[in-house]
Amino acid sequence: MPFPIDIAGNPGATLARAFLRQVEEADPRRVRTPEYFGARAVDFDETPIDNHAAMTTAYEWSSETGGLIAPTGGLYGVDGTLLLLPYVSMMGTCGFYNTMFKQLSVATSALGTYLPLMETPSEADGGGFGSFLANMHLHGGWDSLREYEGASGSGNWSYDVTAKNVPVIRYMGPEEGPDHADLRPLDIGQSDTHHTTHMLQVTNAAGPFIEASGRGEHVHSFFKGRKAASFGLDIRTIDITQVIGGSTSVCGDTGVKCSGGAYMMIGHKTWFNGLNRFAEPDNSEGYYGAGFHFEGIGKILSQVVACASQDTYGPSLITEGRNHRIEMLCDEAGGGRLQNSGLGWEAQHTRTATREFIHLNGCNSNTIRAVLGGGARTATAPQLVKATGGSTDMNDVQMTAQTNGTEFAYNTSNPLNMAGGVSNNGQWNKIMFHDHLLWGRVTTAQLLDANHRVNLADRGPSFVHLQGGGFATKAEDGVWTDNTGTTYTPVAA
Repeated sequence: MPFPIDIAGNPGATLARAFLRQVEEADPRRVRTPEYFGARAVDFDETPIDNHAAMTTAYEWSSETGGLIAPTGGLYGVDGTLLLLPYVSMMGTCGFYNTMFKQLSVATSALGTYLPLMETPSEADGGGFGSFLANMHLHGGWDSLREYEGASGSGNWSYDVTAKNVPVIRYMGPEEGPDHADLRPLDIGQSDTHHTTHMLQVTNAAGPFIEASGRGEHVHSFFKGRKAASFGLDIRTIDITQVIGGSTSVCGDTGVKCSGGAYMMIGHKTWFNGLNRFAEPDNSEGYYGAGFHFEGIGKILSQVVACASQDTYGPSLITEGRNHRIEMLCDEAGGGRLQNSGLGWEAQHTRTATREFIHLNGCNSNTIRAVLGGGARTATAPQLVKATGGSTDMNDVQMTAQTNGTEFAYNTSNPLNMAGGVSNNGQWNKIMFHDHLLWGRVTTAQLLDANHRVNLADRGPSFVHLQGGGFATKAEDGVWTDNTGTTYTPVAA
């Protein structure tokens, strides 16, 4: 059963408070409520008061002792930014619908500024090394100007989206992983930052919900973000960031943008992205309005499994860089219900951006398996794949469609947009829709060319379709044999 809420005095769960009191009596260093440090929550229909000083003291205590801060319900106002010191731990005891921390320092005019609700120390100071936030709701304060909602309620998201860059949480890890022995009680030597969130709900961000940079291994499990002015998640970390479950939704720009080294995403959904009407999100203004956007140097293999994008102004998926392995649902790219709801640029303007489910841009060595859905709600159905950038090669894209009747549609007369300098002259990409090869046939002359990408020893394919029909397979010694038994030995020019 849910904890009863005591709205008299300090609101919170009375059973939870009694349990915490017993723990405090057994070990005062173990757990304390914000009220212990002088914080005061109010009920959700009351005006919040500032708790910045009290919560700063609480964070200092948690960092120094390793203790847990355990709010027991209610609305806590914070006027300013809380510094996430090394090993601050805070977990709500009533679920993220019953415990909220809200940023009170907000813009009151179009020229005003917002502040992060929480921020780690600078990269030079170790980025806080590690923190743990769980089971609560963080509100970024982006409701003061009502920029995202018109008088009619149709969603007048009209502002310069590239200027909205203040996250609710900002993690700043060190670039090279310095010695953190002086930043925590135990001497562990050199290491990356480790920040964790679990069952965290973040809303009303005057930028992204979370912005993470530097070297770090972060874990965000069952994260839920709703209503961000720009990106949902803006992940720039060098090492692996894990996003497990949850969703990001209702974003002015792309739902999940990753531009660092590696990612592991399992079961995450992003939807209703690209809502802004200030400029068309076709990257001419620096944004796309996509579901997922993976870019960067790709030093380490990135994996995306069982994720989904739904209702985006831009593509469901954009990949740049290399070494991405992606399995996901791409539903209603290029408008869909978003457009019909009066959201996004096209609701009031003429669309010039292309529509496509997947955009490959200057990427290589990516494997994509996508299930496609939607597309029938827009005047022009999306293309399957758009490829730009002369360096786009060695990609393997295989797509299937949902069997949900008339809701799925794609541009059957021109399913691919390969006009961005992409060719198979010296490159190789394989794009399939169901069992139909749409792109990727090679000539026998290319099989004989040792400099052609199909003959790369480390990443080249072992099976290709031939331009004149049939196929060829490659043996371990690099020699090709076609379906008639003819062999082709690659020779350097």
